[in-house]
Amino acid sequence: MRTGITMLVWFVLMLGFAQSAAAASTADLAVSMAGDTKNPKWGGTITYSVTVTNLGPDIATGVTVAIGVSDTYANLGGACPDGSVSNRCDLGSLPPGERITVDFRVMACCPEPDQRIGVAVGSVWSDAETVDPVWANNEVRVETKLVGKARS
Repeated sequence: MRTGITMLVWFVLMLGFAQSAAAASTADLAVSMAGDTKNPKWGGTITYSVTVTNLGPDIATGVTVAIGVSDTYANLGGACPDGSVSNRCDLGSLPPGERITVDFRVMACCPEPDQRIGVAVGSVWSDAETVDPVWANNEVRVETKLVGKARS
């Protein structure tokens, strides 16, 4: 009797999982990033415009965009759509074909010995209700040559 009940519970749980998995949307999120300065000087700032696009076919929910930087930069954050300033912005839902851009600022501030390259990485992800079939376009890396004399 217990085995029959255990199997029934297992079947009901799997059926619920299959229904929730079938209800998940599929959305290919893509991120691109461009800086406003090609070769910034030490102490100068760069604004990286990070654009998130939903290539579809469905709406993406729980969309988040973020920027990470190397030790040669100070991350000053970006103006998120909700009015906060952060290096990570919750964008909410993004319909197919729509795009949103967040401008993040960084400062070339913190020289490492013999390091003249600043690295910024923009990334995007969604919540568990959205399946992204192409992860290769969810992250972008930009390397920038820093010029001038580093401040000590």
